[in-house]
Amino acid sequence: MLFEIFPDLNPLLMILVIAPILAVALVLIGKRLKLHAGWSVAASLFIPLLFIWTDWSTLKANMDSWVIYGAAYGAIAWVVGWVLKGRQVRA
Repeated sequence: MLFEIFPDLNPLLMILVIAPILAVALVLIGKRLKLHAGWSVAASLFIPLLFIWTDWSTLKANMDSWVIYGAAYGAIAWVVGWVLKGRQVRA
């Protein structure tokens, strides 16, 4: 979806920089809202859909990359949540 909005966006920038920052941001937002850490991890599993899903055929063709990248961003969110466990996030 993001590649339709920003057609000149480098895919490696999206995969290696922007998406992990989104996963960390989800953890920080979840901690700020006092949500269980599992919600941030579950939401991070859907981050790859931002750059994979343009239509149903594309989603079906890239289902494996969704699982792999979703697991990686979920792991990033879990690690950040584990590091921040017991700490307060300031505004």
